[in-house]
Amino acid sequence: MNIKLSCTDFGTFNGRSDNWISFKENILSKAGVGGYAQYFQQDFRLNENNKEGNNRIFYLLQNATNGGGPSHVVRKHLTNADGNGAWKSLLAWHEGPVMSREIAKTLHTKLWALRLNSKNDVNKHINDFTLYMDQLQELGREERKETLVELFLDSIIDPHFEVTIANCQLREYITLQECFEAVRKYDNIILRDELGDKNKLKIRRNSIKDGTESEVIT
Repeated sequence: MNIKLSCTDFGTFNGRSDNWISFKENILSKAGVGGYAQYFQQDFRLNENNKEGNNRIFYLLQNATNGGGPSHVVRKHLTNADGNGAWKSLLAWHEGPVMSREIAKTLHTKLWALRLNSKNDVNKHINDFTLYMDQLQELGREERKETLVELFLDSIIDPHFEVTIANCQLREYITLQECFEAVRKYDNIILRDELGDKNKLKIRRNSIKDGTESEVIT
């Protein structure tokens, strides 16, 4: 099999714990789309048919980590240019007990620092919240469901959502997904009202321009 992945596809990794998961997900998604997921699986078995591809993966990982914190982890597999072995070592290095704890601390900080104000996009806020939540779960350090609901509702500081948040808080057994949907639903109402106001203003301006309405718009 000819490996068509390039160095650009894998990008670079500086070894920082807060960048590990995004680097990992990027590599796995690029490998999956290209049909090269086998080289990143735990049960990978080397043979004559996949040896060249495995070597190629090694050099891509070596290039991506060159000069960064985990470069020594990949370099251990230089003799055989073992891409799968290098990947497993990277996983062990960054997702072992010590480093996974550090990554979790960073993700926890990011999750608790999220805020949705009037200038932010609701869907992006929910996506970011879900991303950090899922990454913590992947590390086996997820928050309790009740904590996530409280945390999400507290993260919304845009006054437009005060009633929506209050209604969610009044429900004793509300789920996080239901909170997402409630906020998204009201966001659509806000957007629809804003578009309606703009259309009304446009009609009035056109009416004044045509001489059919004399009221001055301020």
